[in-house]
Amino acid sequence: MSTPFFDPLEIAGQTYDLGHLDPFSIYIDSRKAGKVLNVRIRFTCHCFTMGYDTALHQTGHPILKDQGGRDRLFCSTRYRLSHGLPAIIAALSDGQTNVRQTSALRNWAHTVKIEDPQGPYYIFFELRRAAKRGQRVKQDLDLTIESAYHQDPEKEEPALRGKMRFDILCGKIYKGEPVATQTGGKR
Repeated sequence: MSTPFFDPLEIAGQTYDLGHLDPFSIYIDSRKAGKVLNVRIRFTCHCFTMGYDTALHQTGHPILKDQGGRDRLFCSTRYRLSHGLPAIIAALSDGQTNVRQTSALRNWAHTVKIEDPQGPYYIFFELRRAAKRGQRVKQDLDLTIESAYHQDPEKEEPALRGKMRFDILCGKIYKGEPVATQTGGKR
């Protein structure tokens, strides 16, 4: 039996299993790379937590730390939505899906419409060529889901630039080619 990537959370007597966020791989048939690319998917706690806010912290609820050591709070809405993340990410292999470059230029976003809460669901990720570990490398690319959240109507939409098909992005990253897109506004 393998160790889970995230341990289950115990909050107010309820257990929240996070096994659905264990790492997995998708395969992208990339004409650009001239091969089928093995893309290893990994999630961060930002997929089921939100930024720490003393006004929202409930007594008895844990303060969680992200990979940078910053305080986070469990978010039941992000947790609920995170159950759909593996299927959404697996669907990126269809050869038709576009992703958007963020204004930071180091990461990308995939947006899907959801019904509850209604509106856009933003999935932010970083895609890199896999580091060579010894003689054999199991994957070609590493994709880290850095955050996933629904649009809060009281907050500004994320600043996104131009779009690129995901399979083309994978091929360009694999080959070490530039991936900059043209400015494309917020949507």
